[in-house]
Amino acid sequence: DLVLRDIDILKKFRNIEVGLTINSFNGHLKRIFEPFSPTNEKRIRALKILKENKIKTYTFVSPIIPGLIDLENVIKKTKDFTDFYWFEMINIRLAGEEFVKVLRKEFPESFEIVKDKAKFDNFIRECKRVVSLERINVRGIEIH
Repeated sequence: DLVLRDIDILKKFRNIEVGLTINSFNGHLKRIFEPFSPTNEKRIRALKILKENKIKTYTFVSPIIPGLIDLENVIKKTKDFTDFYWFEMINIRLAGEEFVKVLRKEFPESFEIVKDKAKFDNFIRECKRVVSLERINVRGIEIH
């Protein structure tokens, strides 16, 4: 949400897009995966303020992890002030050893889905279904 400090500068550009990463990490999840980042509420508020100032906005939903990210809720909370979306499924190969270790230990059901190709493919199909039902502008869905 620190981008709001520069809103006067951003407004000087004719063709600019500002995006924020929003997932649904709160409470315990946030303390584990993003302990030093602004809350999703602050990020969503920043998107709203940017949009009110006629700055084109996008929401980057990442990482999308089975059982941990409420994709539908993220979209519902942001769609009124998001021009387009990018979605990124968790990339377990590049997530880093520590991240994988925490995921395996703390969230074994989620870990099982991302490690099993058939289960992960089903999860991706469900995410795409949710996105298509929302009738939003999607620039991309990253699947690694």
